[in-house]
Amino acid sequence: MQLHKKTIRIAALVIMLAACSKNKDVAKPPVVGTPLVTNPGTPEVPVAKKIIGPAGGTVTSVDEGFSVIVAPGALTQEEEISVQAVSNNLPGGIGKVY
Repeated sequence: MQLHKKTIRIAALVIMLAACSKNKDVAKPPVVGTPLVTNPGTPEVPVAKKIIGPAGGTVTSVDEGFSVIVAPGALTQEEEISVQAVSNNLPGGIGKVY
């Protein structure tokens, strides 16, 4: 009987220790270093422009690869919103840049 109680206590201790883990939701410290600065990209397609006001709206690039969606109420007055694909000058960069 003593051996049985001791086995149960050890098993309970192992389970409790296994349940104790670090909180994975803790914010990670910011990465500190020198920011990467590249030359601006050169236009690959004509610029797409649209006047969008308080009602919201969408403007899509000429190549239809990227859209800017402005939510209703995001603007207090009409503004010209534009989007344009430009060359990707990032080292090892993959894909288009807008």
